[in-house]
Amino acid sequence: MSDIVQLELNRKNRWVYFTHYRWVAHLIYWIWVFIVGTLMHTEVPVTPAVIYNHFFLENLLIGVFYYVYCLFLIPYFFKRNRYVMFWVLTILSYLFFTALDTWFTHQFVTFYTESPMHSEQGFFARYNYSLGGFLLNFMVFSMMLFFMEKNEEGRTILELEDEKKEIELVKLDLLKTNISPDFLMRSLKQLKQSATELEETTPEAILTFSDLLRYRLYWGRQQQTPLSEEIQAL
Repeated sequence: MSDIVQLELNRKNRWVYFTHYRWVAHLIYWIWVFIVGTLMHTEVPVTPAVIYNHFFLENLLIGVFYYVYCLFLIPYFFKRNRYVMFWVLTILSYLFFTALDTWFTHQFVTFYTESPMHSEQGFFARYNYSLGGFLLNFMVFSMMLFFMEKNEEGRTILELEDEKKEIELVKLDLLKTNISPDFLMRSLKQLKQSATELEETTPEAILTFSDLLRYRLYWGRQQQTPLSEEIQAL
């Protein structure tokens, strides 16, 4: 496989979860996270500061992990049948980003409501709490990607079927319009000889030959040919 073809496959595999309006599903997912994780759990009025801390900062590293997963791990490992490496990297990424998020949230996020992530518990207690939240959201996100993959699979099957139909139509057109080169050369040679000898039937022969070519080149490309044209061609 050439490098150009491989690059094109990589590009398509990488962005398959965002094409054909699938980005709308990502938008809906993050709106759901905003409603469930921020609006429903915030006991104070929702202000820009609350949204910035409880939605943007709290979900920043979760989002990074999700899109490393779908833009890098899936296309470069899972879809290339490197399953062991895929699962190893996925688990390591999950543990790493969860730990990083636990530290980041405790250090930089300002909480306006009570949260286990802002308690005075030790790092590992907060880390265990984050693992559960990460895993739940990751399962929802993965289900969304799964349905996108099924949608793309169905779309690809339809495209392949359409391409097969087009190829068959092209083959049929070629068969319909196929004129033997030997027949063509002999006919032209005969017409030339008739024209040289000034035979009276030459004009009629030329018209007949042109009608035959017109029929083969024009009507031969049609799905259906009128019976009158078939009889006239005979």
